[in-house]
Amino acid sequence: MGDTVGPAAYVLFDELYTKENVFRSIITNNKTLNIRLLGSAIPCVIVNVKYLTENQKQCFSTQTANERLIQFIGELSVSDDRKRYHLTAFSFTFMDGVSLDLYRTVTKITRSYIAYLPSV
Repeated sequence: MGDTVGPAAYVLFDELYTKENVFRSIITNNKTLNIRLLGSAIPCVIVNVKYLTENQKQCFSTQTANERLIQFIGELSVSDDRKRYHLTAFSFTFMDGVSLDLYRTVTKITRSYIAYLPSV
C-alpha cells in the first residue's frame, strides 16, 4: 500500500464547478433570472420538487431554508441561445447558517498552512 493522500484544504465553492463562470455570465446578462449562485443573502432558485422526499420538500420550504446552503451535484446544461438553463442534480443540505465570508477567510488561512501538513 504505497499510495499516500495529500492533506486537504478547504475549497472555495466557485472552484468546484467548471461551468460556474458561464452560469454567472447568464445571470449577469439576463435580468429576468432571479437566482444567486452563492452569497450570504437569501438565494432564490426555482426547483421542481416532484421527485424529492417529503423531508427534502420541507427543507426547501421552511423559514430555516433562508439560512441554508443547499448543494446541488449534477449537470448544468445551457441552451445555445444562452437564455435557458437546465439543472439535473441531486441535492442535500450542506450547511445551516453558514457565513460565506467567514468560510472564504478560513479557506485562505488554511491554504497558507497546507504545505506544513504531512501526507497520510
